[in-house]
Amino acid sequence: MTIKLFEKDVYKIRSECRIQKVIREKDRTFLVLDKTIFFPEGGGQPSDKGTIGDSQVIHVSERDGVIYHHVDKVPVGESHICELDWDRRFDHMQQHCGEHILSGVIMEHYGYLNKGFHLGESYVSIDIDGNLTDDEQLLNIETLANKAIYENRPVIIDTVDSVEKAMQYHVRKMPNLQENLRIVYIADVDSVACCGTHPARTGEVGILKILKVQRYKKMTRLFFKCGLRALQELQKEHQIITELSVRYSADLSTLIDKISQEKEKYHDLKNNHIKIQSTLASLEADNLIKNIKDNKLALSFQDKSIEAIGLIIKGIQERENVLILASSLPDKKIILANNGKLDIDCGQIIRDSINRFNGKGGGSKVRAQATFEDLKELELSVQHIKSVLFVE
Repeated sequence: MTIKLFEKDVYKIRSECRIQKVIREKDRTFLVLDKTIFFPEGGGQPSDKGTIGDSQVIHVSERDGVIYHHVDKVPVGESHICELDWDRRFDHMQQHCGEHILSGVIMEHYGYLNKGFHLGESYVSIDIDGNLTDDEQLLNIETLANKAIYENRPVIIDTVDSVEKAMQYHVRKMPNLQENLRIVYIADVDSVACCGTHPARTGEVGILKILKVQRYKKMTRLFFKCGLRALQELQKEHQIITELSVRYSADLSTLIDKISQEKEKYHDLKNNHIKIQSTLASLEADNLIKNIKDNKLALSFQDKSIEAIGLIIKGIQERENVLILASSLPDKKIILANNGKLDIDCGQIIRDSINRFNGKGGGSKVRAQATFEDLKELELSVQHIKSVLFVE
């Protein structure tokens, strides 16, 4: 059994330890110590990291009361100083305690239970067994959670050895009591069995910010951040808003309206552009119709996008029944379209071509499209299709 110093003092960042056992499994090395300040992964919380002598602690796990420290190498000697990565530990303390506060508020005010907790490097989430997607509800939950943080309530941790003692803390979720149970209790906020690391008072969580919610397996998954993570998220969002305010010459109260106005202008310009493109495509279609031979037409454009070519094809096929093979050299794309009487499967021909010449694409019997990595492959594909369809 490894003595768990982190359960006695969560703020202890340095301690002397003795190596009791070295375990080598394939290319990994594990140390078993007489006592440890390193929290092992468990209860949804990642493990601590740090150093043991001059060795880096990569990961920490626990099995049958023994804690295994995955290290990059074995330090020389038996006795060493263990030093914790405190920033990582304190971040996990903030997120985990914030999760308790958030879960307790939801249980108290909406009656829903936390059914899952994930504390990752990039995000933190809980899964709630109810529908919590209403903006007003979420704002209320967030406000109440932060109120509990600012009240700086004590976070009491107690180990009990019976169901009766556990029930004195009114735990929101009673697990099967197999052995001594560690209860984390925040008065009038939350009480639950938990093995994780937590600050002494809620004030150390700093702030809790709900970022987004989504429905997940008939539950609601809430994504949130606490403490320094939340501050950094808000700083990033503030920077974005500040840049947008400068760009649109607006303050916070008028920014959304300004963006909406610019969006409407963009759509108007886009619609006008489409009308102009359609008119030009129609004129070009009139000029190209004379080149149709045997209900077939091959086109190649050095200065048009595949979208513009699509409009020209539409203009031609509105006037004539014709098979058209068209290529856009700038986009390295081809279109094969058939609205005539020819029994030709455009999709099959394009699939055959991309398999031969390293392209990507597909389509239906009447219209298909392909993209190529370089012009040489496009040109070979066009030549191949012409040899199949445009035989004199």
